Amino acid sequence: MISLAVFSLVLIGASAQIIQPGPCPPLTVQQNFDLPAYLNRWYQQKKYFNYFEANGICNTATYTLNPNETVAVRNYLFNTETQAPDTILGYATVGSDTGEAKLLVSFPSVGNYDSPYWVLETDYTRYSVVWSCTEFATENLQFAWVLTRERFPDDATLAEIERVIADNQLADQWEITPNDNCPEDP
Repeated sequence: MISLAVFSLVLIGASAQIIQPGPCPPLTVQQNFDLPAYLNRWYQQKKYFNYFEANGICNTATYTLNPNETVAVRNYLFNTETQAPDTILGYATVGSDTGEAKLLVSFPSVGNYDSPYWVLETDYTRYSVVWSCTEFATENLQFAWVLTRERFPDDATLAEIERVIADNQLADQWEITPNDNCPEDP
């Protein structure tokens, strides 16, 4: 079983974000998370590289509340290789009843599993720094995204984001998401 997990990690790691030895670091998330304030559209500013967003520009994430209290997730990007928009739909559930911003996100079209979506910090109106970490055998796999309410945030917002990144000691392996000349996101 361990060899299968290691093999899976190698396959994932060959095209995924950051692999580090040991368990996931104990990062703190946003407390007293206000889900309704977090809803609506976010523009991606940067991320750790990942295969499922390869060739993507103008990425957005839109969150709306479903009648069953889950969150509808709509991730959009324009794929520069295919010259076509690409959208994936999923849902999120709040994974903690303590008011922490720990959500679990699932995209049924690509597999039936939940992935951690931790909001490390957000002010709800300008920025959100999101992190995900999954443990495999003796290593962990990390993803991270910086989201903003404006496609082109001001310098004060960018400085606040950099403070959050530094406070959480996130790896300096960011890939900027191009946001110029974006086709209309339907």
